[in-house]
Amino acid sequence: MKDRIIDLGIAKIKLKEIEERKIVIIGNCPFCDKKVRGSTHPQVEWNLVLHIKQKHKGDPEAEILSNQLEEKG
Repeated sequence: MKDRIIDLGIAKIKLKEIEERKIVIIGNCPFCDKKVRGSTHPQVEWNLVLHIKQKHKGDPEAEILSNQLEEKG
């Protein structure tokens, strides 16, 4: 990363490049407290649905939550 200087004649502006960072949202599975990550809320919900379908297949409460999240999205 390199600093850049812009000369406006009456003033000089020094620009410093910064590292771009992604925002990560973390949610917890209500049935096993596994952390589910995503960069947007819909992505976290989708990842939670996938987790529930894979890990909590036989649990009727988990299936209800999974169906509600799918209908919402």
